[in-house]
Amino acid sequence: LFDMNCAIIISLLQEETTNHSTTAADGSGSSELLILCQKLLFSANSMSTATAIASSSYQNRAICGFILASRLLRCKLIPNEERGGILSWVMKVISPSSSAATPLEALDPDIACWGLTFLQFASSVMPSNNIMSKVPPVGNCVPACFPEMTCFVDTQSVCGQSDVFHQVNKMLATAAIVQMEDSLRVPLLHATTQNKESVATSPTFLAFAEVSTHDHLRKKKSPATTSMVVCAPYFLYGKLPQKEGLQTSMADQNKPFLKSINLVADYVYDLVDRYLELGTSKSGSWNPRGWLLAKIQLPCCLTGSAMEILGMKKHYGLEVDADLKEHTPNDDIFQRRWKLLFADETKSKATLVQDLIEFVNCIIISICVSCAVLKHAYHHFEREEAQLSTMGINGANNVPSSSTPNKSDEATRVHRRKRKQLEALRKLLQFQVSKIHTMQRICKNVLFALDGLYAEVCKLNTARTNKRMGKYMKKEGVSNVVAIDAALPNQNGVSLDQSESKASYERKKIPLSEVKSIVMAIEMFLSSQINTIDNS
Repeated sequence: LFDMNCAIIISLLQEETTNHSTTAADGSGSSELLILCQKLLFSANSMSTATAIASSSYQNRAICGFILASRLLRCKLIPNEERGGILSWVMKVISPSSSAATPLEALDPDIACWGLTFLQFASSVMPSNNIMSKVPPVGNCVPACFPEMTCFVDTQSVCGQSDVFHQVNKMLATAAIVQMEDSLRVPLLHATTQNKESVATSPTFLAFAEVSTHDHLRKKKSPATTSMVVCAPYFLYGKLPQKEGLQTSMADQNKPFLKSINLVADYVYDLVDRYLELGTSKSGSWNPRGWLLAKIQLPCCLTGSAMEILGMKKHYGLEVDADLKEHTPNDDIFQRRWKLLFADETKSKATLVQDLIEFVNCIIISICVSCAVLKHAYHHFEREEAQLSTMGINGANNVPSSSTPNKSDEATRVHRRKRKQLEALRKLLQFQVSKIHTMQRICKNVLFALDGLYAEVCKLNTARTNKRMGKYMKKEGVSNVVAIDAALPNQNGVSLDQSESKASYERKKIPLSEVKSIVMAIEMFLSSQINTIDNS
């Protein structure tokens, strides 16, 4: 609706300019629109970070600013200098903050997604009416041609690809989602020092580290001194492990990545996707091998028994050959087993829920990066396969001619080498798909556990309310804030030890509404287009 209003206002401005027979917007009309655009884009600067996170109103205003800016940017009646100012405003809005506590807080994910879309729109060339008129109709749909397109709208790119790549590269560098193994900002838990003291200082482990069976070119290439790592823990939580804040209330922690992890996932996917798109277009010899062999950094926040129940190795290990079974909500076996995740009586249920959320958030971010890499690696594979097929070497043409036997033999060797490299790349693509499917299954298992816990707590609270109030109880549903520890019994059916102090008890409360929001966010992510993979 706002986009339609912007189009109407700008069209009225164009009509007014046409009636006055001028070549550019002459005064107050365009100036007021530019002022409005600037105020909408920078509306977040008028409030504190805490207020901005608690309210989404500033996000809505900034998004309206992006919509108006996209209309003004392509309007020929706006002078080029002012259009350049609009582009600089957008660049400033989506520039990461250097004072943020975590990379995630450096830039609002929702605003960043709109910013990436705006940059793609500004650097692309719009199809002209001549091109659109040659597009054949699809079914009953005939491509629309707008005569005013070339009159009032600038169809050429407003900014260069290099400018956009510089901005996207700065955003990805601040997010630090991809790091090198020898310079990780969050240390690893090594197998030789797996004890309680090392967990506090080395809170992460590397998944999918065994790549020797999948990398068929490893023996022919020199061993790499380091490899790429997808670092979701640092992106979400910064250098300090999440365990530092487990004693605080859920309401006191950063909510955007807890209740809106699906929005963060969209931003991460778009960011890596745009970076690879621009980077591969600049470089004519991109090799996806390093990206496909990237390891996944995950937090050591779950107990060994919880790792096994979710389908992983007890001592912090995850590989594609793990015996993972994809459970469904109607699977009776998993319906009985999910409660085992909360059987550890040394931890509160709220702490265990936070551990699961921390782990699944890192899994979701890792899936997004892996899917973006898979997309561009597969496009690279298609291009290489097409190039190989056009080399003109097949079974019939492999017979060397008597005049040029050496050239024919050399071409045959090149063709054979290219074919082996292509087959090795195919194996790496299959390895990437297996990694994504493995993480998706773990994500689904955590989803079913949290959803089952939510349903169980609601059922128990309703039963206790019915018992307390009888048939005259008010039908108000469950409380907005309920102590999960008090509502969910342990495996023996006995409530938690009541000797626990009330102050400590209050700190471990989790709003059921937040648990439900998290469940819905994970469901939205799993059903999104990001997780749609063509296995063929």
